[in-house]
Amino acid sequence: MAFIHHHTAPTTAPVPPPSLCDWAKAIWGLPERDEVLRGVIGRRVRGRPFLAMRTKPDAPAAAPDWGELRVVNYHPVLEARCCALLNQVATLGPCTVRSFHRDVLDPCSAPERFAWAALDGERVVAFATLRSQDRSGWLPLLDHLAVAPDHRGGGLGERMVQTVRSASLAAGHPQMGLETDAFRAAAIRIYRRCGFEPWPRSEGELLRWRRVLAMLDTR
Repeated sequence: MAFIHHHTAPTTAPVPPPSLCDWAKAIWGLPERDEVLRGVIGRRVRGRPFLAMRTKPDAPAAAPDWGELRVVNYHPVLEARCCALLNQVATLGPCTVRSFHRDVLDPCSAPERFAWAALDGERVVAFATLRSQDRSGWLPLLDHLAVAPDHRGGGLGERMVQTVRSASLAAGHPQMGLETDAFRAAAIRIYRRCGFEPWPRSEGELLRWRRVLAMLDTR
């Protein structure tokens, strides 16, 4: 697994800056568009909380096999490509350069250590970060996991999760968490395969989790 540092960066041709139009076009083409829009509106407008998951303490992380891909630590030269991926995935909400720094990079405290991109050639096809802490102030979070639609189904999401998990363990955190949306069924399946379990923090979240798990069992 290759890591880059602040003095070593991948090269690429110029990438157009991200725009909200990119996100709108991507979300319009999603089969689950209505579910995604309801989820984004519920979270951003109505203030509905995410669903939480966490690993068991000291649960091991598997060593990913990257094959033809390579995973690198985040570097500013990847900024536009990471934004483009987040907009392409669409389910995480619209991403501009400003929101990418505010909502994605700043919470992980040291992006050069705790943000990763998987590259297919020079294209970013997966991304994830380790956020320094959750709202309780002690549990680091897997955050902003994104996999390009044309690279799904081959275990790339699981490999990104295991990369973040390994870094969290190496940083001295025996346990980590994440927050997700109820409509992200494919992502929740990945998280469960990687050792995450539902972590309801209120009676309301417990009821939501019961509905989500029942839905997963019927699909």
